[in-house]
Amino acid sequence: MPEAKNDFTFAVVSGGEADPASQPEEAPASAGTPERVMGIETRVSRDCYPVGTTEIELTVINHTTSDLLYSEWFDFRRFEEGEVIRLIPIEGSTVNPAGLTESERLKGGDSIVLTVPIDLFDPPLGPGIYRVAQLACYGDTGDHALACTEISAEFRLE
Repeated sequence: MPEAKNDFTFAVVSGGEADPASQPEEAPASAGTPERVMGIETRVSRDCYPVGTTEIELTVINHTTSDLLYSEWFDFRRFEEGEVIRLIPIEGSTVNPAGLTESERLKGGDSIVLTVPIDLFDPPLGPGIYRVAQLACYGDTGDHALACTEISAEFRLE
């Protein structure tokens, strides 16, 4: 992903209950519900997948007029008994076979369906609620990141 080039730096000076970044990540109210963050809507193709599913489909819709730069590297989390657990893929497994530096462009007003493999874990994913997410950035014509957001969606395995 291109390096962000900004004229200023933003930092959180103090945390606390009013600071959203200091709040713990919570389980979603309903897996499969479309998420919309900074003009990007993401949804899974099904509300629930059977255990043993090897891949899911994410529809990403860019509701803005700006291009969105994204990759196919995803981070996975599992929601379990009020905790959010980061999942680590099997060594050598990758979500993006093209490589770390590859990025794609989703033009303003366009949408795309991404196929995301989920058979990357040992042991395999069991029943539960999961989140798949990645950082995506709005880019200028020179592929410089101007502002970043998240492409994320929850899905359920049963």
